[in-house]
Amino acid sequence: MKQVVLIVCGGIAAYKVPNIIRHLVKESFKVTVIMTQSSEKFVSKLVLENVSGRPVICDTDFMRADMPHLSVVRHVDAMVVIPATANFIAKTASGMADDVATTSFLACQAPKLMLPAMHTEMYKNPITQQNIHALTSHGVRFLGPIEGPLSSGDYGQGRLLDDLETITYGIQSLAVNLNGWKGKKIIVTGGGTSEAIDDVRVLTNRSTGSFARAISNVLIAAGASVTYIGPRSTFGSNPLIQWVDANKVEDMRQELLVQMPNAEWLFMAAAISDYTVKGNKGKIKKTSMNTLALTLTPDILTEMTSMFKSHAKIIGFCCEATHLIESAKKKCKAKNCDYIVANSTSAIGNNSRSFMLLNNTGKIELEVTDETPARAAQQLIHHLSQSI
Repeated sequence: MKQVVLIVCGGIAAYKVPNIIRHLVKESFKVTVIMTQSSEKFVSKLVLENVSGRPVICDTDFMRADMPHLSVVRHVDAMVVIPATANFIAKTASGMADDVATTSFLACQAPKLMLPAMHTEMYKNPITQQNIHALTSHGVRFLGPIEGPLSSGDYGQGRLLDDLETITYGIQSLAVNLNGWKGKKIIVTGGGTSEAIDDVRVLTNRSTGSFARAISNVLIAAGASVTYIGPRSTFGSNPLIQWVDANKVEDMRQELLVQMPNAEWLFMAAAISDYTVKGNKGKIKKTSMNTLALTLTPDILTEMTSMFKSHAKIIGFCCEATHLIESAKKKCKAKNCDYIVANSTSAIGNNSRSFMLLNNTGKIELEVTDETPARAAQQLIHHLSQSI
């Protein structure tokens, strides 16, 4: 996706928009800004023109001969509204078109994304919720708002989601058909677990959790409710994801046993340690550590499929250096997964992702080669959308 129309509404959160636009331009988006009249009180047109590198359209341009509310929105990939105020949401939900922003919104045929920002009472008002529902029913997607400090000095839900990575995922997801995930309760495990040797040393691996985070972000952008379980060091910054700290295999197992009864999908992307060590207090002297007594860790994936497969789709992950497809087929069957993602050990710690998705019959349904974690995750979730 390249071309985006960004509507700026008149809320205090509009001061954050220049930084958001700067990030989108850095990510190779071509951003055209439309300002409502009230937004000009919160952010400068000149600033937005400088950060976007393009002329900004205001109400004074409404009656231009080239009809900007039509010419600007044609042949674009997405329209984004930041911040989406209660007033703008109400006007567009009722089909009003009384300025350049609302007419552009109605004329635009591209996918639309709104990032609301308003006071808590305004957001939770049944009228606002009804308006959001009406827009959602017509295909408009929403990201946020989040809980946090508000301009009034209060604390509550209504703060603009301003995490740049999450916004980028949200806009990118508009170009991909991710229907069916809205409201789904999803668990994603990620990162490499660690088993203590002593109070200083651990047995672990090089997994960074980047693909698991990407999957989580894409699912959030598609409207799902996501819980990510893994080491805190692999957490992202998306405030819409529930982050649960789990370093040891047993920690992850116990958390899954709590979360899975309510889950509809499990993406078991964590790099689980195969062995644990009897922990030692303090620090073992180098001269005393000639051997380590290893014991096998629980097979969490098999336990989850045996207990929860009746109501949840479970995706396993297979990482091998050789005989990848053969190993993936065996693992999928042995652990009774619905699907398995097969990727090479070269993917660990790598910013490029290549994988194959196999179903429980061993058929390769999807093959992705040399994509970023974000693009790879989008293709995976897009493909799985067809099975919902």
